[in-house]
Amino acid sequence: MKKLLFGLRIFLINVDLKIISIFIIGFLIFPQYTYAQKKVVGYYESWFTDYSADKIEYNNLTHIINSFAQPNSDGSINMPYGIPNSYLVTLSHRNNKKLLISFNNETNSFDTVTADTTLRAKFIDNVVKFLTTYHYDGIDIDWEFPDAAQGKNLTLLVQQMRKKFQETDTTWLITMAVPAGSWYGQYYQYEKMVSYVDWFAVMTYYFHGSWSSQTGHNAPLYGSSKDNEGDDSSSVVYMTSTRKVPASKLLLGLPFYGIEFFKTKGLYQSFDTSNVPEINYADLMDTISNGKWIYHWDNTSKVPYYTDSSSTKFITIDDTMSIRLKTQFS
Repeated sequence: MKKLLFGLRIFLINVDLKIISIFIIGFLIFPQYTYAQKKVVGYYESWFTDYSADKIEYNNLTHIINSFAQPNSDGSINMPYGIPNSYLVTLSHRNNKKLLISFNNETNSFDTVTADTTLRAKFIDNVVKFLTTYHYDGIDIDWEFPDAAQGKNLTLLVQQMRKKFQETDTTWLITMAVPAGSWYGQYYQYEKMVSYVDWFAVMTYYFHGSWSSQTGHNAPLYGSSKDNEGDDSSSVVYMTSTRKVPASKLLLGLPFYGIEFFKTKGLYQSFDTSNVPEINYADLMDTISNGKWIYHWDNTSKVPYYTDSSSTKFITIDDTMSIRLKTQFS
């Protein structure tokens, strides 16, 4: 498992409208799936230097997303250390994989750039220059999260960027990471963007954390009457039924990291909100090896969790069984 740890996220999608994807710090692929039938998209973080590009198992992927660059307020591109990554470009293309560059809003400049016609055009031109110069195959947008006015400007950006791509290289992709529900997702104009975006990667994870009123699962497949924080299946219903996004353009996020809660008696209980760390899958294997942790399976939500023998700690995470069930979900 450890040699698969190369980045932050992976996504998968079936052509038969089964919605499959992974948000990872490790990835498990099942041999019965045929890669030609789906996309398997992994995020490779620029700062993740412990796992160089040659450690990626390219045969398990169809697309790789190098994260994160940012727009600057003048329409130029902020490129942190590790972006561009020529070694990643070479190995991705040598293995016949598409490589995208992801932009997040760490510079808080998406609003400024997208709201101004000149800056928006300049940013698009700089994206085209980046893709052409460094031989990437498209752009991923991870703007968390636009308000009503910003949502309209995001739509303009996507529409105008697609037009520019059509004029420059029709094979370039535009993808987007989006929230799992209406709270943060209400201002995305999906109906106006869907024909311009190749896929929407739904961030169906982190349903519980320090803000929660009680402990709960990081990414339950199904909801529970004891909890109202959200779940994967409800998120899919929201995207397909409420927002009318075709299932063929959705990727469902599945975490290969977990969350640890302290000073708690277990599932759906109070906890210490001041200390709620993330724990990746490989570290979990080391943590539970001391024999002081008890495995549980929640048959309602179809995900596992762990409690310690003293009943003071709780870990929510996915495992082989829960990932298998999610990849079979449709």
